[in-house]
Amino acid sequence: MARILTASSHMSYSGYAHSDRIAYRAFKAAVNKAMQDLATGLQPDGIAVVLVDPGWVQTDMGGAEADLTPCEVAAGIIALAKTLELEQTEKFFRWNGEERAF
Repeated sequence: MARILTASSHMSYSGYAHSDRIAYRAFKAAVNKAMQDLATGLQPDGIAVVLVDPGWVQTDMGGAEADLTPCEVAAGIIALAKTLELEQTEKFFRWNGEERAF
């Protein structure tokens, strides 16, 4: 089965009400909606489309104090991709495979 996993962010969550990084959060919210719509369109073709929240990662953006290393997040996303089922299309997951709210 084909799969599309797209990186989003917890900052796109509608319950995350802060005034920082407005453009970044708006972009990620738009990505979420676009992927939801793509999931609806591709499901009849057997293609699962999901969003993934990588969490707070030790990158230039996350900084050295972030909770997660890029390697552990990448391993989690790969594991999610390998086990993803078509019935899970249009969902939002944390990097470790837990489903999360939009």
